Amino acid sequence: MLSKFLRVTGRCEACLFSAKSLVNPQRFPAPSKPLVIPTKVISHLLQPHVPVPAKPLVTQTRVMSHLIPPSQYDMPWSKKLQMLYVMRVYWETIPLFLTTFFALGVLFCAIAWAINNKVDAVFHTHSRGNISRTMDLRNPEYHKIMIINQRYAPWPEMQDVLDKMNEAEKRALTRAQSCSTP
Repeated sequence: MLSKFLRVTGRCEACLFSAKSLVNPQRFPAPSKPLVIPTKVISHLLQPHVPVPAKPLVTQTRVMSHLIPPSQYDMPWSKKLQMLYVMRVYWETIPLFLTTFFALGVLFCAIAWAINNKVDAVFHTHSRGNISRTMDLRNPEYHKIMIINQRYAPWPEMQDVLDKMNEAEKRALTRAQSCSTP
């Protein structure tokens, strides 16, 4: 902007008389008619160039209930994060999603089966149905999905010891009950 202004003012009569023109006046003859510069050109050249912001496409009106200013987290989700959009536009991802969903389905089925059938996982510590209290060592059960080269041999000696311990607990309980009643 300033260079345009200097170019225009350089054509002015007063600017033509410089130190060089005083030394050699024939070189710069005076113009035949004065240079007229319109005021619009000068005012345009002198105004600072400030870009005018474009009007927003959507004007946002705030309700009194929205006193909290918007933040970066109030932005809507991108369509690239919606699964159906991604599968429709980027169809190469369909096998990836199918294998992932299949694996998650197998995982949740295995978890549900383990919760119902596994006996080594105890969810309640004071449950009386714990496998260590209810297992039959004379006829052991299989609690695995697949058995490879394993045998569960009966252990009758340990079962006899467990039976004697249970009988002793029952006798001690009946004795305590009979002594406590007057």
